[in-house]
Amino acid sequence: MKSIFRKILILLFCVYLICGCRKEEIPFVQYENTQADQLTGDTSIFVGVWNWKFTDHYYGWCQNESNYEFLDPVSEQIQFKLEFFENGFLRYYYNDSIHSNYRISFKYIDFGASLFSINLDGFEQLNLSGYNYGDTMICNVPGFIFYPNIGCEEYYNYFIKQ
Repeated sequence: MKSIFRKILILLFCVYLICGCRKEEIPFVQYENTQADQLTGDTSIFVGVWNWKFTDHYYGWCQNESNYEFLDPVSEQIQFKLEFFENGFLRYYYNDSIHSNYRISFKYIDFGASLFSINLDGFEQLNLSGYNYGDTMICNVPGFIFYPNIGCEEYYNYFIKQ
């Protein structure tokens, strides 16, 4: 009787290991989003794919200079996209490969001034903020290569909705 029970236990354990080790691609990892941060109603203007078109870079202030450069996908040899999902998630793409996923929560949004501020994964320091003018978004994007060194430079990243 003990050997049958032991064999059943070993079999169940093996099945558990096999099922537990199955790897599946999960589009949005480990986070649930609340109804409040879903992109519906007025905030649905963000839903969709936003392609990076260009960046205005102002810099040199810390060296008592004032410099400017224009950056775009051709000069930088990269493609970058943001994709907002209705369920309140954001995905970054570099050169058409998924770079990262975030759960979003609005810190504030002012439709009159077209201003917005979105915390990523609930962290204040991961803050996507800027302006939304219909199909054009001008913003600072944490995790994007063009993100300012506070006080010494400024990046204005322009995205166009697909």
